[in-house]
Amino acid sequence: MKKFLTLLVAAVALSAFSFAEDAASIAAKSVSITPPEFSISNISFQFFDKNGKLERDLVVDQFGRNRADLIETVFSFTADADIKNTRLLQAEKKGKQDDKWIFLPSVGTARRVSSAERQKSFVGSEFAYDDMSLRDAAQDTHVMINENVSKKVGATTYTCWQIESTPVKKGDSGYSKRVQFIDKKTYLPVFVEYYDRAGKHLKDCLIEEIRTMQGVSGKSYPIRWKVRMNNLVNGRSTLVTLRKQTLDKQVADKTFTQGWLVSGK
Repeated sequence: MKKFLTLLVAAVALSAFSFAEDAASIAAKSVSITPPEFSISNISFQFFDKNGKLERDLVVDQFGRNRADLIETVFSFTADADIKNTRLLQAEKKGKQDDKWIFLPSVGTARRVSSAERQKSFVGSEFAYDDMSLRDAAQDTHVMINENVSKKVGATTYTCWQIESTPVKKGDSGYSKRVQFIDKKTYLPVFVEYYDRAGKHLKDCLIEEIRTMQGVSGKSYPIRWKVRMNNLVNGRSTLVTLRKQTLDKQVADKTFTQGWLVSGK
């Protein structure tokens, strides 16, 4: 009997270890889906109040470049007098914290976004600066909550893995944890719950539409076409919608520089 219990405990421990390994590999794959080499997008940022009323609709051009261990993205706002020509450059480096620089016309120079600012609102939206880039899976510990759960997002019901992701280093993130529902077909996190540092459920991020897009190279990619961030504290939400996109068409190197942030050309 004692031998049986020992074997049972060992089997449970081994099963839990494998379960955790599975969660970590799934989380890693969800942020390492090969993006297009280049992307050119026109995007709408729509701000809604707590009653669902549209308050503002911002238009932004986005340029992306994917190189080995480095993904660079530029956002350039093209409308609304108070935000026109505001530009953000972010460089996501594998295994390192990403770098972000912002150009504000009122200031006249590009400056680095500090760690203290990363949880601040991005141009007044419910997205924080850090929400605009993918977090390296190695920065978190991942635990499987449910390996086969249905999650309805918008009009689509997905079969998902439900994974809890907690920062390895305390204070490394503005969130105490994230609970991700990762679609088994695309490996995209179609629904993510964000908890603040006090452990309170703060925000939900929903991918309301996924489209398979073909680049000029002939390759196809699963693209987040509509993404909504719901703030559970103030009741507000922001919907980000791709209006137009071209994939794998080369973007000039100078676009991904601080000089371009300032001049826009």
